[in-house]
Amino acid sequence: MIYLPAKLFEKDKNSVTQVSSLYSHIIIDEYQDINQVQQFLLRCLVGRTTYVMAVGDVDQTIYQWCGSTPYYMLEGFKKDFKGVEQYTLSYTFRYGDLISLMANNIIVNNKKRHNNLCITYPKLNKATDISILDSSDKVVLKLKALIQNGVDASDIAILVRKYNSTTVFELSCLYHDLAYSIVADKNIFSENLFKAIYGYLMLFNKGYGFDKHTLEQRVEFIKAMLDYPSLYLKKDLKQKLASQIASDISQAANCIAALKETVDKAFKQKNILAISNSWRNIFNNVRIKKADKAIDFILQSLDLEKQISKVSGETHSSKSKLQIIEGMVSFAKGKKNTLIEFIELLYQLYTRSNQQNQSNPNQIQIMSMHRAKGLEWDYVVVHDATEGGFFGDKNTKVDDEIIEEERRLFYVAITRVKKHLFIVSSDDITRLSSWYQIRKNTYPRDLKCKNSLRFLYEGNLVECENYLDKSNYHEDTKKLDNIIFKRYHDKITTEVD
Repeated sequence: MIYLPAKLFEKDKNSVTQVSSLYSHIIIDEYQDINQVQQFLLRCLVGRTTYVMAVGDVDQTIYQWCGSTPYYMLEGFKKDFKGVEQYTLSYTFRYGDLISLMANNIIVNNKKRHNNLCITYPKLNKATDISILDSSDKVVLKLKALIQNGVDASDIAILVRKYNSTTVFELSCLYHDLAYSIVADKNIFSENLFKAIYGYLMLFNKGYGFDKHTLEQRVEFIKAMLDYPSLYLKKDLKQKLASQIASDISQAANCIAALKETVDKAFKQKNILAISNSWRNIFNNVRIKKADKAIDFILQSLDLEKQISKVSGETHSSKSKLQIIEGMVSFAKGKKNTLIEFIELLYQLYTRSNQQNQSNPNQIQIMSMHRAKGLEWDYVVVHDATEGGFFGDKNTKVDDEIIEEERRLFYVAITRVKKHLFIVSSDDITRLSSWYQIRKNTYPRDLKCKNSLRFLYEGNLVECENYLDKSNYHEDTKKLDNIIFKRYHDKITTEVD
């Protein structure tokens, strides 16, 4: 809708003359999200007598993939429109001082920003807590306690950088019978790869795990299995083969092997026989007793990780799929089940997932951090706040521009909360706590993918808490070492006085 009129205005200057006199005042909200085409259209609409006002926060510029950039708020607006006056919106009324202080300690590390601070209105008399936890299970238990004490599940949001990082969290929610919905994505039991791994687990011990499922459900699991690794079947043939296998699991390997008669290429026949042999090995395996060992056996027998990388390449999609497997292994290790117990548990969780009423509004919401901008909840969980969760396995080779983009995204995520922010990071919380004693909003340069996110280190949480514990609005700011605290203190002291 914007591109077409912009192209018209670019070609036809007379049309620009006509529209530039239509409006006396133009107000643009969320101006930090504007891109080049939108800015061009805005310039065309602003005439000699038009007053234009833009409202935005450069620290919330997170839609780079749509073309937004800090440039327009920092420089572009002043270059395109003359006589510009700039005003700072003084306060936030959403959350308490602790969120403001931690957010400031993080975001000041960005260079492309205005030199302003996020400040909680001093007379708000509102506290917001922050908890950093090292596992999904721990935060799920916290959320369950909140709901049991009367908190509506709809007042809780789980914010993720990547949807496929939620495997353990979703399974933990189902395990503890917490209803949830995923905004703009599918739940874990609808993920094809997850269904495939679950299917292969059921294939162990002569296909024992399939017994409790209906024929229709077995067909769906087997169709997923036929995609990992792929036999490159047409849709109707895959449906027919899955139905055939589902009616008699013991003949699965033979049914797959029979496909070699339908192809004329030797390499295709070899692939079919290799997959058939893997199915037979899994079906006949009655020795493996531990669930996590069974998953390892599946991955090795089918060479699944290599197959995923081969199909998806070194892409976000490939890494996301591998995260599903990692999450499944992590959940299995955490429960310490035997294989039979784990299959039974997955069946219970699968049944519970199907029974959840997706139209029920009182559910925990899981959504992406990008989608959460502009929204707020009483309780927010920032999930998978790890280096790998934000930067992938090349976290040490990220350029400054990407780091600033991700820092803004994290800033947006932690400022969606009103009452309590939970951050699920990694098992290096002891190191994180030690770093906080340094009292600097920086981060160690040797962080690995599985370590807590660098922005958590920058957050300087302990010093923020100590400042608030000792804070006196009439205290001399000379006693404060942290320049952010000094500026914050001066601002709130002025308001209180």
